[in-house]
Amino acid sequence: MEQWEFKCAMEVRDYELDMQGIVHHSVYVSYLEYCRSLYARSAGIDVHEYHRQGYDVVIAALDQEYKSSLMPYEQFYVTARVAREGRLRMVFHQEIRRQKDDSLVLKAKVTAVWIDLKTRRPCMPEALEDWFRGKLQNEHLS
Repeated sequence: MEQWEFKCAMEVRDYELDMQGIVHHSVYVSYLEYCRSLYARSAGIDVHEYHRQGYDVVIAALDQEYKSSLMPYEQFYVTARVAREGRLRMVFHQEIRRQKDDSLVLKAKVTAVWIDLKTRRPCMPEALEDWFRGKLQNEHLS
């Protein structure tokens, strides 16, 4: 199993089910998003504060590979690891796994970029540049 930087536990709620009685495919996107949001907060990155400063993060690409379906009230966890791709892109590698047997439910690659709200162009806020630099240094020390 891969080494994940962040992991959060969740449980399927009954209103997330489709007519087949399994989690609707669109809900998995919300699970991934929630995990990335908690991950950012745990790293001291407040996307709401960045918005007030004139920056928004947007999803540029989302690739999901479904392996199995989650059932009502099933407990699971979502993982995340982030890396830089090029100068401006952040790529999140994520998985959703069942709590009871660690079986893979979904594997995802999410590409995000920051947008300067004044120019509407992609950018990387300076504080995030510093965060990635520090992260990279820590990885080399490990």
